[in-house]
Amino acid sequence: VGNIIENTDKRRREDIDAIYLDEGYHSCRPQEKETDITKTHVVAMDMDIAVHRPLLVTCCKHDSTLRVWNYLTLECVLAKCLTLQHPSGSPEPVKPLAVAFHPTGYIIAAGFDSQTILWHLLLGELRQFFVFTSYRHCSKLKFSHNGQSLAIAQMLPTLKRVYIHNIY
Repeated sequence: VGNIIENTDKRRREDIDAIYLDEGYHSCRPQEKETDITKTHVVAMDMDIAVHRPLLVTCCKHDSTLRVWNYLTLECVLAKCLTLQHPSGSPEPVKPLAVAFHPTGYIIAAGFDSQTILWHLLLGELRQFFVFTSYRHCSKLKFSHNGQSLAIAQMLPTLKRVYIHNIY
């Protein structure tokens, strides 16, 4: 029995390693592991895990998507194409640079070149609730263990800073 459980856990880890994002954001299924991922798949730029829920968030700048995965069932729970509204009225895809999951699994932070955004993840839908326009070129995001603070890192060639922001 111990070997069966160990093999199942090993298989799950291999399946999680095999979660590549296909180029269309409408398709939301984990793909089979391939030897050459450059043919049909793009890899995640950043990812984070929720401590209290079996969820994993990934972001990909190649197709401007943010995806939430259930790592127990290996299913994509949510896939969202990230766009920014232009003054002309047409939406334009934005490329996420970093992503972080709140320990509870109900808040997602994503960093872009122009801003950092916080979303609530409720009932399989993302609802934006706060935008940090002063934190630009975010290269890394991380929530504290209790989830009260968010660290935002900027790593530019001439500027390296870490900001700590209280989110409550």
